[in-house]
Amino acid sequence: MLEFRNVDFSYGRQPVLKDVTFSVAKRETLVILGGSGSGKSTILRLLLGLIEADSGNILVDGQDITQYRHAEMVELRKKMGMVFQEGALFDSLTVGENVGYFLLEHGFRGRKHGVEVEEKVREMLKLVGLEHTLDMMPDELSGGMRRRVATARSLIYEPEFMLYDEPTTGLDPATCESLCDLVNDVKRYRAVSSIFVTHNLDDAWRVADHFLLLRQGRVLWSGTAGELRERPEDTLRRFFQGEVLEGLGGRQAP
Repeated sequence: MLEFRNVDFSYGRQPVLKDVTFSVAKRETLVILGGSGSGKSTILRLLLGLIEADSGNILVDGQDITQYRHAEMVELRKKMGMVFQEGALFDSLTVGENVGYFLLEHGFRGRKHGVEVEEKVREMLKLVGLEHTLDMMPDELSGGMRRRVATARSLIYEPEFMLYDEPTTGLDPATCESLCDLVNDVKRYRAVSSIFVTHNLDDAWRVADHFLLLRQGRVLWSGTAGELRERPEDTLRRFFQGEVLEGLGGRQAP
């Protein structure tokens, strides 16, 4: 469903990603782990076409999007839902207006369509457990509720892919667990493929089918959650401390 093949990217003369290769299958969640500046969020920006790769191929449904023109990228983004760290809701709009924003911006207006939009908005808010917040403003919500509303907003146009950029940052443990349960429910019932960027190991284990360990823009290791669980318990601690992980197993980057 999603695939990077030997992707390089630099900001000016500063390399950010180097020979990055991975894939994400249908109904699979790939967790990308790495320290600050390792290139995690850059991968999401490349998928959204907000920046262009220097070399390599980025495939979505088998199509190389590095060759896409602007209009093609606009259409591709309709297949992708994005949840940011802080939710990125519009402060001047109600929760319902935030969730329905995509539909309203794409011609679903007027009395008849208005009823359809409201029904869809309520359906999405019910899915994330927040139907009662329809007429509330974003500043009346907790951080976890804002992330859930952002997820509902992304799901309203039925994306095939969900991208999560550290969605649990700054949340308490119980809220993090609840949000991870929602990520798993979305994958299970909406059949989406997901990329979940995080530095929180508890959250990573809750949602991951596969892991990608990224250090200084290179894939240090990739493999299934099962493969990683078979390794010593301190493997990820050592990874974040910058140690060499010889003999880790799975697929070691050259």
